[in-house]
Amino acid sequence: MRLSSDEKDRGYCALLPNDRCVVTLDGVQVRYAVTADEEAGYVIHYLRNEADEYYLVDGEPATETLFGKVVIVTPEGFPRNRLYWIIPRARELIRRWYRSRVYFLLYWLRSRARRIVS
Repeated sequence: MRLSSDEKDRGYCALLPNDRCVVTLDGVQVRYAVTADEEAGYVIHYLRNEADEYYLVDGEPATETLFGKVVIVTPEGFPRNRLYWIIPRARELIRRWYRSRVYFLLYWLRSRARRIVS
């Protein structure tokens, strides 16, 4: 299974506030994980210093990729199928498509109204 909190990632999962997933790498919990993939065996996480602040590189939080045996522990009743992660992205695509069609329709109606008035 693959989970990611990055919206651009193919494993993006919009978690509910009560959904807490625990990611372990070789039996050790990884904090501040951005992406975890059990099949590929890697975890991408944010780097933090001793004061628990993010390291920044060009204004973006620095990340590190760790490799090993990855286990993602999900809450009880958490869907592990791919459809759960596809739905938020599909909704956004449908919303964009619908919005573009509405804007086109409004543009077309305005142009027709101008022709009738002139």
